[in-house]
Amino acid sequence: MLTNTAYSDTPFEARRAMYQSMAKIVVEARGKPGFERFVEERSEDTAIKLYALLQPTMHGGTSVELAWRDLRKLMAVGHGLGVSMCAVPYSFHIRFPPAGAPFDPSCMVSHDPLVREDPVALQKRGARLKLGVTPLIKKDEFRDAATGPQTIHYAKVLLMA
Repeated sequence: MLTNTAYSDTPFEARRAMYQSMAKIVVEARGKPGFERFVEERSEDTAIKLYALLQPTMHGGTSVELAWRDLRKLMAVGHGLGVSMCAVPYSFHIRFPPAGAPFDPSCMVSHDPLVREDPVALQKRGARLKLGVTPLIKKDEFRDAATGPQTIHYAKVLLMA
């Protein structure tokens, strides 16, 4: 069982070996009888805990049955994605840019319907974020020490007026 954490100062070869070992363990576990049920049970447990936190904040007209069904589906998809991500020897970096951060066209796309400027012009004029709508997602395949994480999804953001 892996108990170490890969910090940014962990040597490249050690991180690579750790992620390869983790992927091998997850792939082997996926092939064992009962693994799918195990993931379903973890997903259900997570949904129950999260629902207990969300339920008091729901609007009075909200359909409890629909909210529960949607939350369970969301948890099942999330857990399935987590298993898939751990079954490959990659490191994923998922980060929402914080409100107030400067707009950076190298990793962000403005989805603000009121702002139609060129991304480089937005950066030059010092545009700042109102909200990160989707995260910046990078993956590191550990091909060699010189190759860093690759962007696989730009953050979609809304900008301050």
